[in-house]
Amino acid sequence: MFVAEPRAEAGSACGTASSAVSVYSQESVTPHDLASTYGSKIITRRWKAAIIDFTALLFLGALISGLWGSGYSSARGVFLFIGLPLLYYVVLETTTGRSLGKFMTGIVVVNERGERPALVPVLIRTATRLLEVNPVLFGGIPAGIIADRSAAKQRLGDMLAHTYVVFTRDLPRLTEAPEILPRETSVMNLDSTDWLSGPDR
Repeated sequence: MFVAEPRAEAGSACGTASSAVSVYSQESVTPHDLASTYGSKIITRRWKAAIIDFTALLFLGALISGLWGSGYSSARGVFLFIGLPLLYYVVLETTTGRSLGKFMTGIVVVNERGERPALVPVLIRTATRLLEVNPVLFGGIPAGIIADRSAAKQRLGDMLAHTYVVFTRDLPRLTEAPEILPRETSVMNLDSTDWLSGPDR
């Protein structure tokens, strides 16, 4: 939201200069208030990100299985279905605030202060993901239902971890929000992800 500042009176000393230009200031908001304005469009974007992440995990799992060699072991199964997803999300979200899917769809995880989440909140989000967004069980249906009913569009993991998912373009609006990735040096122009945004942008 942009709020216009009041114009100076016509007869004031700076009235002539200021009346010709409308000055706008960007309103800062909390992550909760910002996420509450998104509606279903953030859920759609998160669903797209989840598909990309699942595809990436399948690729990584196939690659690791090939390197592991033939045969099946319980250790391999535990690592591929539990250990690999934990490593994937924990490493990426604690260091950048985004998984590959979130990066490509222009969304990011933040804490209540608009900062990158710490290790424990990310562990909580990832642990609950095994139930909420498990393609083997119910897909992303549980997470989608909970997020749709939530005021700030949070799934259960977000509520327990006190985290929010917001659009990357809105990071400057967050109160005390730092840059999660350098905007001028990132490998992708984040605004170029419109091909994944669809009509909900």
